[in-house]
Amino acid sequence: MYRLLVLTLLILCIGCAREPNLPQSASEATGESASTGGVKVESTVLDVVPEMKYPEKPEVVRLLVHATHLESNGKFVDALAVANEALAIDPNSPKASELKTRLEELLRRV
Repeated sequence: MYRLLVLTLLILCIGCAREPNLPQSASEATGESASTGGVKVESTVLDVVPEMKYPEKPEVVRLLVHATHLESNGKFVDALAVANEALAIDPNSPKASELKTRLEELLRRV
């Protein structure tokens, strides 16, 4: 009985450790039906859309690097001012918004 339980758990663990079925071809990525191991799989475009990267402006990146350097040196107020400069240049920058939020939280704690 014990061996059966261990064998069952081992099989379950191996099954969970396998990578999910990712599209192997462009036809699978576009939503056309694909054959995976003899099983017919229908995928949608939404299932395989890669994460989009926001195109950061070079001056925003420069300011974010500077703000991060200030943050690592414990100069949170100065870093927040630089993050606000970056947001003034590009109000939609997700990295600048994230940095500002993190710095404001740090300043609330300090």
